[in-house]
Amino acid sequence: MTEIHPADKIAITELVARYNHAIDHQDAVTWANLFTEDGILITNDQIRAQGRTALLAYAQSAPPEGRSRRHWTSNVLIEIDGNTATLKAYVMVFNLAEGLSAPYLMAEYDDCLVKSDGQWRFRLRHMRVLAGRSFDDMLREKTARL
Repeated sequence: MTEIHPADKIAITELVARYNHAIDHQDAVTWANLFTEDGILITNDQIRAQGRTALLAYAQSAPPEGRSRRHWTSNVLIEIDGNTATLKAYVMVFNLAEGLSAPYLMAEYDDCLVKSDGQWRFRLRHMRVLAGRSFDDMLREKTARL
């Protein structure tokens, strides 16, 4: 069995926090760089973006009103095996423009991570929406209004 270093769990927890902050503040470059070069984003079993260039374009497509969103991740479970790890977590997303009401999205993450050059990154970020509207739903609504 591989020895698990607490520093790795802390680094992975901070990776999740950087992901949330980057997406909430529409920092597409930082967000895309949290993935490996060949990283994949999947929502409800559909590939949304694959490869860092596509991930960057995906993040840049966010509507400007996105700055009022805040992601809260909880119940994080991390399993590490050398330079790979799995991460399972819950996420809720709130729209602060609507006040402090109930979250508009509840989902689960089931992720694969890789440590390269001392940095943990997402190789695969798989989100399953349990309730509410996903980012992709909002993009479709925005396109339909145009």
